[in-house]
Amino acid sequence: MGQTIVEKIISSHADKAVSEGELVIARVDTAMASDTTAPLAIKAFQSMDGKTVWDPKRCILVIDHAAPAPNERISNLHVMMREFAREQKCVIFETGAGICHQLLIEKNIVRPGQIIAGIRTPRATARLVPWERASAPPTWQRCC
Repeated sequence: MGQTIVEKIISSHADKAVSEGELVIARVDTAMASDTTAPLAIKAFQSMDGKTVWDPKRCILVIDHAAPAPNERISNLHVMMREFAREQKCVIFETGAGICHQLLIEKNIVRPGQIIAGIRTPRATARLVPWERASAPPTWQRCC
């Protein structure tokens, strides 16, 4: 039997044919973290003596879940994200730009056949990709 679409996508990013149940190492096209988990990821990066992210243009930080900041503690986490983005030259979407899952689609960051690592609970929108784009609203098809 042939591969499923998910197996094909993962295979293309792992440089080998993969099948269900297999543990693989695959390239990701983009990494995204929202304000709920980005501070944890930043602290982990720093504790491992990380120097630079692998590709700043493909590391996306989004301040959206606790925005505007409801208290000083959360505000300080947002400051941490902004400083990290500035130091690493990462893409950052500020308060009011939109919800992380939707932003990836609306800003053409998510494309068909890509693997997106989201440091956030998976959502149904992460499994929808735009197959056609025009001046009219995009057509959505479930890919996996």
